[in-house]
Amino acid sequence: MRGVSEESRLGPDLTHVGSRLYLGAGLLPNDNDGLARWLAHTQQLKPGARMPSSHERIDDNSLQAIAAWLAQLK
Repeated sequence: MRGVSEESRLGPDLTHVGSRLYLGAGLLPNDNDGLARWLAHTQQLKPGARMPSSHERIDDNSLQAIAAWLAQLK
């Protein structure tokens, strides 16, 4: 089952994101640090990605918690 019922315009499809080896089309390894970095700096790492960067809106502890949750989506 997909994570959304129709194509999202706000971000990428995160279905099974925890099973992926890399993030951002091979830019980062898919581990907790890579996920947190991707969440915080998406646009700096991959300009034009369909997900906004969150470094100014989410504190480091929350980023780590979100990364840990996403890693479980297998």
